Amino acid sequence: RNSSLIPVHSMNIISFNLFHGPHPLTRLRLLDPDTDRRLIPEPLTLGFFELRKPAPANQFNLECWRHYWLTGQALEDAPGYVLEAARIIRRVNLTRQERDMITAMERHRADIDAMIIYGENQGLERGLAQGRAQGRAEGLAAAKARLAEILRLHPGADPDTILKLMAEADG
Repeated sequence: RNSSLIPVHSMNIISFNLFHGPHPLTRLRLLDPDTDRRLIPEPLTLGFFELRKPAPANQFNLECWRHYWLTGQALEDAPGYVLEAARIIRRVNLTRQERDMITAMERHRADIDAMIIYGENQGLERGLAQGRAQGRAEGLAAAKARLAEILRLHPGADPDTILKLMAEADG
């Protein structure tokens, strides 16, 4: 066993039929025909994807790849990894100027997102502070109104005693 070998995988996408049989995907590995021995790990795997052959009905993912390589467009319901590969390939095939523009737009969008988050946090903090201040003001106004009502009903009552009784009742 030689673990210093780095496996090589080659996928060849071809628009002609190379192998007999209906399956569009063929993988070939090294094998000693006299002993049926393979190296482990296998140092070389050759794959051939024949685009002229449709994928079997139970292999939707393979048909998604076939459709992409034939049309350059990923199916809307393709697996996420096919959609991601199509996005990456589209991006790689852009001109340098287009890639730079997209990078600048992504940075600008990230800056805007950061400003929005910062603004939301600042707004929440201000809103909480204003809400606390408004709550204190309303509570003080309600207490003053209560005290005024008590003093109106009991003109000779001591305001300090009334405040003390109110605090004890609330506490």
